[in-house]
Amino acid sequence: MTKGIVDYAFNQKGVDLVYAVTVPENIGSRKVLEKAGFADKGIIDFLAMHLSFYQITS
Repeated sequence: MTKGIVDYAFNQKGVDLVYAVTVPENIGSRKVLEKAGFADKGIIDFLAMHLSFYQITS
């Protein structure tokens, strides 16, 4: 499903870049993002939370 959403964004909506975040402890979500082709860009702080930050480009 994640790949389908990314394909839709790139091919139907003309988006060039998609970001995703998850809590670092959520290994399952991180694996899904990596399997879909997202690159792990490290940990960011947002609203007093540490988040794993991912991105993918078309």
